[in-house]
Amino acid sequence: MSMLIDKQTRVLIQGITGKQGRRVSMEMLDYGTHVAAGVTPGKGGQDVYGVPVYDSVAEALREHPEINTSLVSVPREGTKDATIEAMSSGKIRLVNVLTEGLPRLDAAQIVQAGKDSGVRVVGPASVGMINPIDRVKIGAIGGNDPGVFYPGEIAIFSKSGGMCLSIATEIFNALGHGTSIVVGIGGDRISGTSFKDLLELVRDDERTKLVILNGEVGGNYEEQAANTSKRRIIRNRSSPGSPASAPRTSFPAARGWATPGPSSAKAAPAPMRARSRRSSGRASKWPRPRGPGGLRRSRPAPPPARISRPP
Repeated sequence: MSMLIDKQTRVLIQGITGKQGRRVSMEMLDYGTHVAAGVTPGKGGQDVYGVPVYDSVAEALREHPEINTSLVSVPREGTKDATIEAMSSGKIRLVNVLTEGLPRLDAAQIVQAGKDSGVRVVGPASVGMINPIDRVKIGAIGGNDPGVFYPGEIAIFSKSGGMCLSIATEIFNALGHGTSIVVGIGGDRISGTSFKDLLELVRDDERTKLVILNGEVGGNYEEQAANTSKRRIIRNRSSPGSPASAPRTSFPAARGWATPGPSSAKAAPAPMRARSRRSSGRASKWPRPRGPGGLRRSRPAPPPARISRPP
């Protein structure tokens, strides 16, 4: 998926002198990512693991004009300004926002600024992205551990950063397949890159044969992705001209996978809802609500009867 990160990716880390910035920069360098420079206002002239630090994005770009990607790892109160500073440079085409807990107004302004400037924004609250084929990663995702992300032909797009690792580990241990690209888009309601955007990108990637989406409650990115497939934007490579197939499945909870919750029951096709009602023996319109982990909620016990005592 070379339209995101590949061997030509040159990264600028904003907030590189912070605790998280230092750790992420070390992991990226160890993995093989080309980190060209870092930016922390007031810390210009320093270096972090051999990476020069500058006071501003403009200064870093003057010294390193090859930079085309930025990782934002700054406190949330300065995230919006740092992200917009990178996007307004005119040379950075991809910004990955690692910071979590942004106010919705700041997130909306970042996303809109990215659209206005033609810069792709991944995040906020994104764990990052990793390309095991070219050994390039941005953010806190993965690492140099060879037992996590192996090169392969499966793309994983997830809101949850932890599930990126869990799914990649499961498909390799159980099926022997590696990954071509793994992207954590962030679990916030407002995100710069949606599942739909990634599906439109991955259809032109010859190294990707299968896509796994992992969503969460909140937002409508999953529905957008389903509509994208329905409109036949994605084609089945094994049969040119035919639409892609996306069956609704779940992994067994006994192996550590979560079973479908309320949102899955609501999104299920009508025949599946009918089977659920028949199997439960209830005639209500919807199945009984489920709690965390997909377990059925037990009905509350009735209050004890009040016994009247004679005077």
